[in-house]
Amino acid sequence: MAKTKTTTRANRATSSARTKKKITTKKSSRWSVFDGFVNRRAFKLAALTASFIIVGAASVYFAFSAVALTAATGDGYTFTSKLGKCLDNKYSAKEKGNPIWTWTCNKSIAQEWTTPSDGTIRNQGYCLDVKNAGTTAGTTVWLWTCNGTVAQQWQLKSGGTIVNPHSGLCLDVKGGKTDNGTLVQVWGCNGTAAQIWTQAATGSSTPIPTPTPTPTPTPTPSAVKPNGPTGTWNLKFSDEFSGTSVDTKKWSWESGAEANHYSTGTSNPGNKQLEFDKLANCSVSGGILTLTAKPDSVTAGGTTYKWSSCLLTTTPSYKFHYGYMETSAKFPAAKGFWPAFWTWQDPSYKNAIAANGETDAFEYYSDNKQMIYLTQQNGHGGCEYKLPASFDPTTAFHTYGVDIESTGTTWYLDGKNVCTTKNTSAGDVNIILDNFVFKDIPPAAGSVGKAQFEYVRAWQK
Repeated sequence: MAKTKTTTRANRATSSARTKKKITTKKSSRWSVFDGFVNRRAFKLAALTASFIIVGAASVYFAFSAVALTAATGDGYTFTSKLGKCLDNKYSAKEKGNPIWTWTCNKSIAQEWTTPSDGTIRNQGYCLDVKNAGTTAGTTVWLWTCNGTVAQQWQLKSGGTIVNPHSGLCLDVKGGKTDNGTLVQVWGCNGTAAQIWTQAATGSSTPIPTPTPTPTPTPTPSAVKPNGPTGTWNLKFSDEFSGTSVDTKKWSWESGAEANHYSTGTSNPGNKQLEFDKLANCSVSGGILTLTAKPDSVTAGGTTYKWSSCLLTTTPSYKFHYGYMETSAKFPAAKGFWPAFWTWQDPSYKNAIAANGETDAFEYYSDNKQMIYLTQQNGHGGCEYKLPASFDPTTAFHTYGVDIESTGTTWYLDGKNVCTTKNTSAGDVNIILDNFVFKDIPPAAGSVGKAQFEYVRAWQK
Protein backbone atom coordinates (compact mmCIF):
# COMPACT_ATOMS: atom_id res chain seq x y z
CA MET A 1 0.00 0.00 0.00
CA ALA A 2 1.37 3.37 -0.97
CA LYS A 3 2.14 5.93 1.69
CA THR A 4 1.35 9.53 0.76
CA LYS A 5 3.78 12.03 2.26
CA THR A 6 2.58 15.49 3.19
CA THR A 7 6.08 16.87 2.67
CA THR A 8 6.66 15.72 -0.88
CA ARG A 9 8.55 17.41 -3.64
CA ALA A 10 5.30 17.34 -5.55
CA ASN A 11 5.73 20.39 -7.74
CA ARG A 12 9.47 20.51 -8.05
CA ALA A 13 9.50 20.91 -11.81
CA THR A 14 7.00 23.73 -11.63
CA SER A 15 8.78 25.62 -8.86
CA SER A 16 12.31 24.97 -10.05
CA ALA A 17 14.59 27.39 -11.81
CA ARG A 18 13.45 25.94 -15.16
CA THR A 19 10.04 27.57 -15.01
CA LYS A 20 10.47 30.50 -12.60
CA LYS A 21 12.31 33.71 -13.19
CA LYS A 22 14.83 34.42 -10.50
CA ILE A 23 14.01 37.14 -7.97
CA THR A 24 17.11 37.19 -5.77
CA THR A 25 19.78 35.79 -8.00
CA LYS A 26 23.29 36.66 -8.95
CA LYS A 27 24.35 35.20 -12.25
CA SER A 28 28.08 34.81 -12.65
CA SER A 29 30.03 35.60 -15.76
CA ARG A 30 30.75 32.83 -18.24
CA TRP A 31 34.10 31.14 -18.07
CA SER A 32 36.25 28.81 -20.07
CA VAL A 33 36.68 25.20 -19.02
CA PHE A 34 40.07 24.22 -17.58
CA ASP A 35 42.93 23.65 -19.94
CA GLY A 36 44.62 20.58 -18.45
CA PHE A 37 48.16 19.44 -18.89
CA VAL A 38 49.11 15.94 -17.83
CA ASN A 39 52.25 14.08 -17.19
CA ARG A 40 53.51 10.64 -17.52
CA ARG A 41 56.88 9.29 -17.32
CA ALA A 42 59.21 6.89 -18.88
CA PHE A 43 60.72 4.65 -16.36
CA LYS A 44 62.05 1.33 -15.26
CA LEU A 45 60.11 -0.10 -12.33
CA ALA A 46 60.62 -1.98 -9.11
CA ALA A 47 57.77 -3.16 -6.92
CA LEU A 48 57.04 -1.64 -3.55
CA THR A 49 54.81 -3.45 -1.14
CA ALA A 50 53.40 -0.10 -0.09
CA SER A 51 54.46 3.48 0.34
CA PHE A 52 53.09 5.87 2.89
CA ILE A 53 52.73 9.58 2.33
CA ILE A 54 51.69 12.28 4.77
CA VAL A 55 49.01 14.34 3.07
CA GLY A 56 47.77 17.79 4.08
CA ALA A 57 48.01 19.83 7.22
CA ALA A 58 46.02 17.29 9.22
CA SER A 59 48.83 14.73 8.71
CA VAL A 60 46.46 12.07 7.46
CA TYR A 61 48.21 8.94 6.17
CA PHE A 62 47.42 7.42 2.77
CA ALA A 63 48.65 3.92 1.93
CA PHE A 64 49.33 3.29 -1.76
CA SER A 65 50.17 0.04 -3.43
CA ALA A 66 52.70 1.26 -5.94
CA VAL A 67 55.66 0.66 -8.16
CA ALA A 68 58.73 2.75 -7.41
CA LEU A 69 60.50 4.78 -10.08
CA THR A 70 64.14 3.81 -10.52
CA ALA A 71 66.86 5.16 -12.71
CA ALA A 72 66.52 4.37 -16.39
CA THR A 73 69.26 2.63 -18.27
CA GLY A 74 69.86 3.63 -21.88
CA ASP A 75 68.42 6.69 -23.55
CA GLY A 76 65.00 6.71 -21.91
CA TYR A 77 61.42 5.62 -22.44
CA THR A 78 58.23 6.55 -24.24
CA PHE A 79 54.82 6.42 -22.62
CA THR A 80 51.92 5.50 -24.85
CA SER A 81 48.35 6.15 -23.75
CA LYS A 82 45.82 3.37 -24.23
CA LEU A 83 44.15 5.92 -26.53
CA GLY A 84 47.11 5.45 -28.89
CA LYS A 85 49.13 8.66 -28.56
CA CYS A 86 52.43 9.34 -26.77
CA LEU A 87 53.21 11.64 -23.87
CA ASP A 88 54.90 14.64 -25.48
CA ASN A 89 56.64 17.83 -24.29
CA LYS A 90 55.07 20.49 -26.51
CA TYR A 91 57.51 21.55 -29.26
CA SER A 92 60.38 19.96 -27.26
CA ALA A 93 60.72 23.25 -25.38
CA LYS A 94 63.19 23.38 -22.48
CA GLU A 95 61.46 25.98 -20.35
CA LYS A 96 59.44 26.33 -17.17
CA GLY A 97 55.67 26.13 -17.65
CA ASN A 98 55.77 24.37 -21.01
CA PRO A 99 52.59 22.31 -21.55
CA ILE A 100 52.49 18.53 -21.81
CA TRP A 101 50.17 16.98 -24.38
CA THR A 102 49.71 13.78 -26.37
CA TRP A 103 50.91 13.36 -29.96
CA THR A 104 51.41 10.67 -32.58
CA CYS A 105 54.33 8.53 -31.37
CA ASN A 106 57.45 9.55 -33.35
CA LYS A 107 60.46 8.71 -31.10
CA SER A 108 61.45 12.39 -30.96
CA ILE A 109 63.27 14.02 -28.04
CA ALA A 110 59.91 15.49 -26.95
CA GLN A 111 58.72 11.96 -26.19
CA GLU A 112 61.84 10.62 -24.48
CA TRP A 113 61.55 10.49 -20.70
CA THR A 114 63.94 9.44 -17.96
CA THR A 115 63.20 8.50 -14.36
CA PRO A 116 65.89 9.04 -11.72
CA SER A 117 65.56 7.29 -8.38
CA ASP A 118 64.05 10.39 -6.73
CA GLY A 119 60.52 9.68 -8.02
CA THR A 120 60.52 12.32 -10.76
CA ILE A 121 59.83 12.00 -14.49
CA ARG A 122 62.09 14.13 -16.69
CA ASN A 123 62.42 15.41 -20.22
CA GLN A 124 65.68 17.13 -21.19
CA GLY A 125 66.49 17.73 -17.52
CA TYR A 126 63.17 19.33 -16.55
CA CYS A 127 60.54 17.66 -14.34
CA LEU A 128 56.85 16.94 -14.79
CA ASP A 129 55.14 19.15 -12.21
CA VAL A 130 51.57 19.66 -10.96
CA LYS A 131 50.95 23.38 -11.20
CA ASN A 132 51.18 25.05 -7.80
CA ALA A 133 51.13 21.57 -6.18
CA GLY A 134 47.37 21.54 -6.83
CA THR A 135 45.15 18.85 -5.34
CA THR A 136 41.94 19.36 -7.33
CA ALA A 137 40.81 17.48 -10.43
CA GLY A 138 41.66 19.45 -13.56
CA THR A 139 44.83 21.01 -12.17
CA THR A 140 47.26 21.53 -15.03
CA VAL A 141 50.59 19.77 -15.27
CA TRP A 142 53.60 21.26 -16.99
CA LEU A 143 57.38 21.08 -17.31
CA TRP A 144 59.29 22.83 -14.51
CA THR A 145 62.72 23.14 -13.00
CA CYS A 146 63.30 20.08 -10.81
CA ASN A 147 62.99 21.16 -7.17
CA GLY A 148 62.19 18.04 -5.13
CA THR A 149 58.67 19.13 -4.16
CA VAL A 150 55.58 16.92 -3.82
CA ALA A 151 54.29 18.36 -7.08
CA GLN A 152 56.98 16.38 -8.91
CA GLN A 153 56.53 12.98 -7.24
CA TRP A 154 54.86 10.11 -9.16
CA GLN A 155 53.99 6.46 -8.67
CA LEU A 156 52.88 3.83 -11.18
CA LYS A 157 50.00 1.74 -9.86
CA SER A 158 48.80 -1.67 -10.92
CA GLY A 159 47.13 -1.53 -14.33
CA GLY A 160 49.27 1.29 -15.74
CA THR A 161 47.86 4.39 -14.06
CA ILE A 162 50.23 7.05 -12.74
CA VAL A 163 49.43 8.81 -9.47
CA ASN A 164 50.67 11.98 -7.83
CA PRO A 165 50.55 10.84 -4.16
CA HIS A 166 50.22 14.39 -2.83
CA SER A 167 46.84 14.86 -4.54
CA GLY A 168 45.84 11.22 -4.98
CA LEU A 169 44.90 12.05 -8.59
CA CYS A 170 45.80 10.21 -11.79
CA LEU A 171 47.41 11.53 -14.98
CA ASP A 172 44.62 11.73 -17.54
CA VAL A 173 44.26 12.69 -21.22
CA LYS A 174 41.75 15.53 -21.15
CA GLY A 175 38.29 14.43 -22.23
CA GLY A 176 39.61 11.04 -23.36
CA LYS A 177 40.32 12.56 -26.79
CA THR A 178 42.63 11.05 -29.40
CA ASP A 179 43.48 14.26 -31.29
CA ASN A 180 47.10 15.39 -31.57
CA GLY A 181 47.72 18.21 -29.12
CA THR A 182 45.23 17.01 -26.52
CA LEU A 183 46.37 18.36 -23.17
CA VAL A 184 46.73 16.12 -20.15
CA GLN A 185 45.58 16.76 -16.59
CA VAL A 186 45.38 15.25 -13.13
CA TRP A 187 41.95 13.78 -12.48
CA GLY A 188 40.16 11.40 -10.16
CA CYS A 189 41.39 7.87 -10.81
CA ASN A 190 38.77 5.94 -12.74
CA GLY A 191 40.67 3.27 -14.71
CA THR A 192 39.60 4.55 -18.12
CA ALA A 193 41.76 4.42 -21.26
CA ALA A 194 42.66 8.07 -20.72
CA GLN A 195 44.61 7.08 -17.59
CA ILE A 196 46.39 3.88 -18.68
CA TRP A 197 49.95 4.07 -20.03
CA THR A 198 52.37 1.57 -21.56
CA GLN A 199 56.12 2.07 -21.14
CA ALA A 200 58.66 1.09 -23.80
CA ALA A 201 62.38 1.69 -24.20
CA THR A 202 63.20 4.41 -26.73
CA GLY A 203 63.74 2.78 -30.12
CA SER A 204 62.01 -0.42 -29.05
CA SER A 205 58.49 -1.53 -29.85
CA THR A 206 58.53 -4.03 -27.00
CA PRO A 207 56.92 -2.67 -23.84
CA ILE A 208 58.84 -3.11 -20.62
CA PRO A 209 56.75 -5.36 -18.34
CA THR A 210 55.12 -3.58 -15.45
CA PRO A 211 55.67 -5.45 -12.18
CA THR A 212 52.53 -6.32 -10.26
CA PRO A 213 52.57 -4.50 -6.92
CA THR A 214 51.50 -6.06 -3.67
CA PRO A 215 47.80 -5.25 -3.21
CA THR A 216 46.78 -2.94 -0.40
CA PRO A 217 43.29 -1.76 0.51
CA THR A 218 41.92 1.19 -1.45
CA PRO A 219 42.70 4.26 0.69
CA THR A 220 39.89 6.32 2.13
CA PRO A 221 40.26 9.84 0.68
CA SER A 222 40.18 11.47 4.12
CA ALA A 223 42.60 14.19 3.06
CA VAL A 224 40.95 14.94 -0.28
CA LYS A 225 40.04 18.61 -0.51
CA PRO A 226 36.94 20.18 -2.05
CA ASN A 227 37.29 21.28 -5.66
CA GLY A 228 36.38 24.90 -5.18
CA PRO A 229 35.83 26.36 -1.71
CA THR A 230 38.91 27.21 0.33
CA GLY A 231 39.54 26.95 4.04
CA THR A 232 39.77 24.02 6.44
CA TRP A 233 37.35 21.22 5.66
CA ASN A 234 36.75 17.80 7.24
CA LEU A 235 35.53 15.00 4.99
CA LYS A 236 32.37 13.56 6.58
CA PHE A 237 30.91 11.40 3.81
CA SER A 238 32.46 9.70 0.81
CA ASP A 239 31.56 7.00 -1.68
CA GLU A 240 34.17 6.35 -4.38
CA PHE A 241 32.04 3.55 -5.91
CA SER A 242 34.93 1.10 -5.75
CA GLY A 243 32.70 -1.95 -5.19
CA THR A 244 30.42 -3.95 -7.46
CA SER A 245 27.03 -2.81 -6.16
CA VAL A 246 25.38 0.08 -4.35
CA ASP A 247 26.53 0.29 -0.73
CA THR A 248 23.22 0.08 1.13
CA LYS A 249 24.94 1.07 4.38
CA LYS A 250 25.44 4.48 2.79
CA TRP A 251 22.46 4.72 0.43
CA SER A 252 18.74 4.00 0.43
CA TRP A 253 16.22 4.08 -2.41
CA GLU A 254 13.51 5.47 -0.08
CA SER A 255 13.31 9.24 0.25
CA GLY A 256 10.64 11.54 1.64
CA ALA A 257 11.08 13.56 -1.54
CA GLU A 258 9.04 10.94 -3.39
CA ALA A 259 5.23 10.93 -3.00
CA ASN A 260 4.49 7.22 -3.38
CA HIS A 261 6.33 4.43 -1.58
CA TYR A 262 5.99 0.74 -2.39
CA SER A 263 7.86 -2.42 -1.44
CA THR A 264 9.93 -2.31 -4.64
CA GLY A 265 10.42 1.39 -5.24
CA THR A 266 8.99 4.90 -5.33
CA SER A 267 7.33 7.33 -7.71
CA ASN A 268 6.22 10.95 -7.89
CA PRO A 269 4.05 11.61 -10.96
CA GLY A 270 2.83 14.90 -9.46
CA ASN A 271 6.39 16.20 -9.96
CA LYS A 272 6.23 15.59 -13.72
CA GLN A 273 8.17 12.34 -13.35
CA LEU A 274 7.22 9.51 -15.71
CA GLU A 275 9.40 6.84 -14.12
CA PHE A 276 9.15 4.31 -11.32
CA ASP A 277 12.37 4.50 -9.28
CA LYS A 278 13.90 1.22 -8.13
CA LEU A 279 17.27 0.12 -6.82
CA ALA A 280 17.76 -2.37 -9.67
CA ASN A 281 18.37 0.52 -12.05
CA CYS A 282 21.42 1.65 -10.07
CA SER A 283 24.67 -0.21 -10.76
CA VAL A 284 28.32 0.11 -9.75
CA SER A 285 31.21 -1.03 -11.96
CA GLY A 286 34.74 0.15 -12.68
CA GLY A 287 34.55 2.94 -10.11
CA ILE A 288 31.38 4.41 -11.64
CA LEU A 289 27.83 4.60 -10.31
CA THR A 290 25.29 4.49 -13.15
CA LEU A 291 21.63 5.50 -12.80
CA THR A 292 19.83 4.05 -15.84
CA ALA A 293 16.48 5.42 -17.00
CA LYS A 294 14.88 3.12 -19.57
CA PRO A 295 11.59 1.90 -21.06
CA ASP A 296 9.86 -0.55 -18.73
CA SER A 297 6.48 -1.73 -17.50
CA VAL A 298 6.02 -1.47 -13.74
CA THR A 299 2.61 -1.58 -12.06
CA ALA A 300 2.33 -0.20 -8.51
CA GLY A 301 -0.66 1.21 -6.64
CA GLY A 302 -2.90 0.69 -9.66
CA THR A 303 -0.65 2.75 -11.95
CA THR A 304 1.48 1.32 -14.75
CA TYR A 305 4.73 3.15 -15.36
CA LYS A 306 6.28 2.87 -18.82
CA TRP A 307 9.68 4.03 -17.62
CA SER A 308 11.92 3.08 -14.71
CA SER A 309 15.01 4.66 -13.18
CA CYS A 310 16.72 5.00 -9.80
CA LEU A 311 16.97 7.48 -6.91
CA LEU A 312 19.46 7.21 -4.06
CA THR A 313 19.59 9.10 -0.75
CA THR A 314 22.09 9.17 2.12
CA THR A 315 19.25 8.84 4.64
CA PRO A 316 20.83 5.77 6.31
CA SER A 317 24.24 7.30 6.83
CA TYR A 318 24.60 11.05 6.49
CA LYS A 319 22.80 14.30 7.17
CA PHE A 320 24.04 17.86 7.54
CA HIS A 321 22.83 21.44 7.86
CA TYR A 322 25.80 23.47 6.65
CA GLY A 323 28.64 22.10 4.54
CA TYR A 324 29.92 21.40 1.04
CA MET A 325 28.92 18.47 -1.17
CA GLU A 326 30.47 17.52 -4.49
CA THR A 327 30.27 14.94 -7.24
CA SER A 328 31.95 14.20 -10.56
CA ALA A 329 29.22 13.43 -13.08
CA LYS A 330 28.42 12.82 -16.74
CA PHE A 331 24.87 13.41 -17.98
CA PRO A 332 22.66 11.48 -20.44
CA ALA A 333 22.78 12.76 -24.02
CA ALA A 334 19.31 11.85 -25.32
CA LYS A 335 16.46 14.27 -24.62
CA GLY A 336 13.86 13.63 -21.95
CA PHE A 337 16.05 12.88 -18.93
CA TRP A 338 16.42 14.94 -15.77
CA PRO A 339 19.43 14.07 -13.58
CA ALA A 340 19.98 16.01 -10.38
CA PHE A 341 22.26 16.22 -7.33
CA TRP A 342 20.34 17.80 -4.45
CA THR A 343 19.22 17.73 -0.81
CA TRP A 344 15.97 17.01 1.01
CA GLN A 345 15.03 17.34 4.67
CA ASP A 346 16.09 14.51 6.96
CA PRO A 347 13.27 12.15 8.09
CA SER A 348 13.88 13.19 11.71
CA TYR A 349 11.66 16.22 11.01
CA LYS A 350 8.02 15.36 11.65
CA ASN A 351 6.82 18.41 9.75
CA ALA A 352 8.08 20.20 6.68
CA ILE A 353 10.88 22.71 7.12
CA ALA A 354 11.21 25.68 4.76
CA ALA A 355 11.31 24.49 1.13
CA ASN A 356 11.70 20.94 2.52
CA GLY A 357 15.41 21.65 2.85
CA GLU A 358 15.91 21.43 -0.90
CA THR A 359 19.11 22.77 -2.42
CA ASP A 360 19.89 21.78 -6.01
CA ALA A 361 23.62 21.45 -6.61
CA PHE A 362 22.49 20.91 -10.19
CA GLU A 363 19.41 20.05 -12.16
CA TYR A 364 19.87 19.23 -15.84
CA TYR A 365 17.25 18.74 -18.54
CA SER A 366 18.82 16.79 -21.38
CA ASP A 367 16.88 18.55 -24.13
CA ASN A 368 19.12 21.60 -23.52
CA LYS A 369 22.82 20.77 -23.21
CA GLN A 370 23.87 24.36 -22.56
CA MET A 371 21.90 25.03 -19.39
CA ILE A 372 22.05 23.82 -15.80
CA TYR A 373 19.86 24.98 -12.93
CA LEU A 374 21.43 25.87 -9.58
CA THR A 375 18.74 26.61 -7.01
CA GLN A 376 18.38 27.28 -3.30
CA GLN A 377 14.66 26.49 -2.97
CA ASN A 378 14.41 28.31 0.36
CA GLY A 379 13.79 31.75 -1.13
CA HIS A 380 14.37 30.58 -4.70
CA GLY A 381 17.84 32.03 -5.01
CA GLY A 382 20.36 30.73 -7.49
CA CYS A 383 21.13 30.83 -11.20
CA GLU A 384 20.10 29.51 -14.53
CA TYR A 385 23.67 28.98 -15.66
CA LYS A 386 24.46 28.91 -19.36
CA LEU A 387 27.40 26.67 -20.13
CA PRO A 388 30.09 27.75 -22.60
CA ALA A 389 29.51 26.48 -26.15
CA SER A 390 32.55 24.22 -25.87
CA PHE A 391 31.28 22.59 -22.66
CA ASP A 392 29.28 19.40 -23.24
CA PRO A 393 28.32 17.75 -19.92
CA THR A 394 27.26 14.56 -21.74
CA THR A 395 30.69 13.62 -23.14
CA ALA A 396 33.01 14.01 -20.13
CA PHE A 397 32.93 14.01 -16.34
CA HIS A 398 32.87 17.39 -14.60
CA THR A 399 32.75 18.31 -10.92
CA TYR A 400 29.63 19.93 -9.49
CA GLY A 401 29.45 21.20 -5.94
CA VAL A 402 27.44 23.42 -3.62
CA ASP A 403 28.55 25.10 -0.39
CA ILE A 404 25.62 25.69 1.98
CA GLU A 405 26.53 28.13 4.76
CA SER A 406 24.60 30.18 7.30
CA THR A 407 25.40 33.28 5.23
CA GLY A 408 24.30 31.91 1.87
CA THR A 409 24.79 29.28 -0.84
CA THR A 410 27.57 29.08 -3.45
CA TRP A 411 27.83 26.78 -6.46
CA TYR A 412 31.02 25.46 -8.10
CA LEU A 413 31.57 23.92 -11.51
CA ASP A 414 34.95 22.28 -12.11
CA GLY A 415 36.24 24.26 -9.13
CA LYS A 416 34.99 27.65 -10.37
CA ASN A 417 32.50 29.75 -8.41
CA VAL A 418 29.65 30.19 -10.90
CA CYS A 419 26.75 31.35 -8.70
CA THR A 420 26.03 32.80 -5.24
CA THR A 421 22.88 33.69 -3.30
CA LYS A 422 22.24 34.96 0.23
CA ASN A 423 19.52 32.32 0.68
CA THR A 424 20.36 29.18 2.64
CA SER A 425 19.01 25.89 3.94
CA ALA A 426 16.66 25.73 6.94
CA GLY A 427 17.76 22.50 8.62
CA ASP A 428 19.35 19.05 8.44
CA VAL A 429 19.20 17.41 5.03
CA ASN A 430 20.23 14.24 3.18
CA ILE A 431 21.99 14.04 -0.19
CA ILE A 432 20.05 12.73 -3.20
CA LEU A 433 21.07 11.52 -6.67
CA ASP A 434 18.47 10.85 -9.36
CA ASN A 435 17.89 10.46 -13.09
CA PHE A 436 14.21 11.26 -13.61
CA VAL A 437 12.23 10.97 -16.86
CA PHE A 438 10.72 14.38 -17.64
CA LYS A 439 7.02 14.41 -18.52
CA ASP A 440 6.98 17.75 -20.35
CA ILE A 441 9.67 16.72 -22.85
CA PRO A 442 9.66 12.91 -22.76
CA PRO A 443 12.35 10.73 -24.32
CA ALA A 444 11.88 9.17 -27.73
CA ALA A 445 10.51 5.65 -27.71
CA GLY A 446 13.23 3.18 -26.82
CA SER A 447 15.65 5.80 -25.50
CA VAL A 448 17.93 4.95 -22.59
CA GLY A 449 19.48 7.68 -20.44
CA LYS A 450 22.44 7.04 -18.15
CA ALA A 451 23.61 9.47 -15.48
CA GLN A 452 27.05 8.48 -14.22
CA PHE A 453 28.92 9.49 -11.06
CA GLU A 454 32.59 8.94 -10.18
CA TYR A 455 32.17 9.81 -6.50
CA VAL A 456 30.03 11.68 -3.97
CA ARG A 457 31.79 13.54 -1.15
CA ALA A 458 30.66 15.88 1.60
CA TRP A 459 32.67 18.07 3.97
CA GLN A 460 31.95 20.19 7.01
CA LYS A 461 34.05 22.88 8.69
